[in-house]
Amino acid sequence: MAAVCDLAGEAIRYESAVTKFETAVQPATIRANIAVMRRAGHSISAADLRECARFELAEALTEIGYDDRAIEWHVKHPGRRERRAYVA
Repeated sequence: MAAVCDLAGEAIRYESAVTKFETAVQPATIRANIAVMRRAGHSISAADLRECARFELAEALTEIGYDDRAIEWHVKHPGRRERRAYVA
């Protein structure tokens, strides 16, 4: 039973990380974040925001046990999910 709970926890963390990344790299979200930063007096580019989102995704997936190749796959395919939502 504990193994099932562990896998469910990993699946939830995976889904959360992928969904957060998908939202963060959407053009509308990037434009809105740039506007907020400019109003606050900061200068940031869309590339910087995408890199921040990639870094957060990498950290979250590394904690679950994903390797660099899998993380790069997720970066190249935002919004897509693996067939299994966890690493066994």
